[in-house]
Amino acid sequence: MAFFMDLYAPWTSYNYTMEERNRIWTYKRARLIRDEYNTNTESSNVIPTQVTVQRGFWFSSHEQWKYFYLPYRDIDLQQRLFTNGEKVRVYHSAQNRIPGLYASVASDAKPGTYQVDYWSACGIQQIAFQKIEHQSVVTPYASFPVIMANETIGLAWYLNMLQGPAMQNIYGSTESANINGSAISPVITWDSKITTIVAMLSSHLINVSRQLLERDQTYERFYNITEYEWSRVFGLKPLLGEDLPWSLPSVKIPRPPDGLPDFTQCRNTLTTTELATSSNLSLITSSTPSYSLSALNKPSYVTVVILIFALVVLLLK
Repeated sequence: MAFFMDLYAPWTSYNYTMEERNRIWTYKRARLIRDEYNTNTESSNVIPTQVTVQRGFWFSSHEQWKYFYLPYRDIDLQQRLFTNGEKVRVYHSAQNRIPGLYASVASDAKPGTYQVDYWSACGIQQIAFQKIEHQSVVTPYASFPVIMANETIGLAWYLNMLQGPAMQNIYGSTESANINGSAISPVITWDSKITTIVAMLSSHLINVSRQLLERDQTYERFYNITEYEWSRVFGLKPLLGEDLPWSLPSVKIPRPPDGLPDFTQCRNTLTTTELATSSNLSLITSSTPSYSLSALNKPSYVTVVILIFALVVLLLK
């Protein structure tokens, strides 16, 4: 919104000065804060146990939506900072044995009901302005910025959450799940579905966005503002922890024997390809089941009935 106002408001038509226009960015500086996430992973940087990130409001994944719309990552510092943040996101979950990622989302339903609340305060406390109030629920859509930073790693986390109990339905991914596998959020929202799709297409969409800015002769100002504002906070000393390795899920959402069943049309087990890591990432085939979310996967007896009906019709002819 700030960039939309800066780049497209009729400043000169209403006799506003450039100084007044620049106040937008002066005002926003209070929330642009350098932070370091502490890890236990050895690194070759100056402070081995720290990774530089931009402090989040909650460090919820949804706070990265801006990277959908504008080519921030054309600026090298922005690209490196964004990557650091997403490495921290997956590191935090993997190291703390959390089977998914955090983002503001509808809560799991209260037992025996369809009642949900909206839980905004989900994220990583160590690098957040605000207090984190909810850490029991993960959501597939929280993988979207990771997908943008590293598609392979992001999709591995996305899959890990989809493989939880009742985490797929005929409308796609389920909103959220309790990390113990005991409950889900039985609602359907735009937020939790379209974000991952947009992330998978983000490079193409950003190309369009860049072309529009260039057409409107606003790209240079966008670039200069972004480079200046982030350099004054993050460019004065090296970013730490850029060699932090990417982390894959360390645990799965449990499937208790008496827990939630999968939705009826999503129970066909398939062999999936999972990611494993040693010194390098490689693909290995595993027998771990995933669950199809296609509405076309009907029980086999339906297919048999259709074939018999077709055979009768042919015989009658």
